[in-house]
Amino acid sequence: MDEIAVWNNNTLMIAAILMAVPGAVYVRGRERNKKKVLVFKALATLVADVLAVAVAVHHGTFAAWCVAIGIFLYACADILLEIQFVSGIICFGIGHLWVIAGIGMEGISGVVTAVIFVFLYGSALWIFHPHMKKLKQLKIPGLIYAALLCMMCAAAVGAALTNGTAWKWTRAVGGLCFVISDGIIAKNFVKRSRSRLSGIVLMVLYYTAVFLLGAAGI
Repeated sequence: MDEIAVWNNNTLMIAAILMAVPGAVYVRGRERNKKKVLVFKALATLVADVLAVAVAVHHGTFAAWCVAIGIFLYACADILLEIQFVSGIICFGIGHLWVIAGIGMEGISGVVTAVIFVFLYGSALWIFHPHMKKLKQLKIPGLIYAALLCMMCAAAVGAALTNGTAWKWTRAVGGLCFVISDGIIAKNFVKRSRSRLSGIVLMVLYYTAVFLLGAAGI
């Protein structure tokens, strides 16, 4: 896929602002009434999906549409996660599968991707192994989800290392931000604690991740 500009920098700045506003409303309001501001969480992610759809329309490839579908599922998962946690995890996992498929169709090195996956997933298992018992019935869904997340990130980074165009590195950074964000969520969950700062940081990383995944290729 050629690296062709879809928008100028001003358009990207506008999109970032449109994403930041509902995201900030959600972060600010969730401590008081999470359900009341839940829609703003998904709206912010949908801005990233609009970027992904525009990229897909511009390039006209099924691979780009796979990424757009994946990000749309992330937006759905944003809401499901707060209503029924396991359903949200499943929806995020399916979203990762779509993004992995899209990146895979664009061309990646299987060996490089496999090495990165083993490193990421192995690191996650090593870090969280002492806390596995605390997950209880969430242990299996959590392990499967972590594998899909690490594979999505590995595919994005592997594609960048294989053919390091600017848009592929953009997507790789997005994948890494996603892993770090979910890592903070996992840490907060197993330790049964969450500071206001960590909550803000993980949301900034998450929205940065989906923004970069959606905007990649422009």
